[in-house]
Amino acid sequence: MAITRLGNNQITSSLLPTGSVLQTVQTYKTDVFSTTAETPVDITGMTASITPSSTSNKILILLNLAVGSSTSLSRTNIQLVRGSTNIGIGDAGGGSNRIRSISTEFQPQPYNTAATLNSTDIRQHTFLDAPSSSSSLTYKVQIEGAAQTVYVNRTGEFADADIVSIGTSSLTLMEIAG
Repeated sequence: MAITRLGNNQITSSLLPTGSVLQTVQTYKTDVFSTTAETPVDITGMTASITPSSTSNKILILLNLAVGSSTSLSRTNIQLVRGSTNIGIGDAGGGSNRIRSISTEFQPQPYNTAATLNSTDIRQHTFLDAPSSSSSLTYKVQIEGAAQTVYVNRTGEFADADIVSIGTSSLTLMEIAG
């Protein structure tokens, strides 16, 4: 494919092939967040906005989240939201709950020992969203920690020691030509 260049040697996004990355936005979180909420709450600093250049383009979402818990075996739900809509959820069926984007039983390693409170669990999630929009889109990460305290970027038992993990988290949005 020949690339057409405009004045000042610029290439427009409309001339790039399908699958090209048109723009990238990232938020990078280094501070600590915690909650005991029994319903999903926004994680401070884990929100990013992007404006697609065409309704046919998609948004590739890359999430990396360092999570700790106040208990050695717990459950937490982490979800990805566009605007106010939870995206990437499972189908409803039987007596099961609809699982959110990254809903998991939180079992830091090593499993079920006192040492688990000194560990963070790295949750990673990739999702290709097709919002059919050319307006500004806001994506955010939410978490809930029923019956426990869940932490982002720190362990359940926080101490300045070699065995304690301190993490960082990121939310990356990439506009992909459709």
